[in-house]
Amino acid sequence: MRYELGAPFEGRFVEYSDAWSVGQRNRFYALRGEEFIALIASKITALNLPCAEGDDITEPAALAVESLERLDDRTLRWFLDTAADCLVQIAELGEALRLPSRSITAATGEQSPSQPSTPG
Repeated sequence: MRYELGAPFEGRFVEYSDAWSVGQRNRFYALRGEEFIALIASKITALNLPCAEGDDITEPAALAVESLERLDDRTLRWFLDTAADCLVQIAELGEALRLPSRSITAATGEQSPSQPSTPG
């Protein structure tokens, strides 16, 4: 999943893997500091982030609290928002995968194994 940073930072981006485990998703919301950044870095496949101070960040392994502190404030806020949005997009993909099976179940009148039976 690729996110492009807009003006005045054209050509800057972050790209995330679309494979997140349930545990990684849960840790995303629980972790802070270096552990949080390490989790995000482990899910990034490519990036190019402009820094206000020092060299740009172009390798996921270079992500750390100290390197993020060098980012322009707008870029940092955008970057953190993209990680959260990535998880929302993955959840929506998961929901889309579940919907066809619900439609088939409803159309055939058969009960999905995951649905409890109701007397009637």
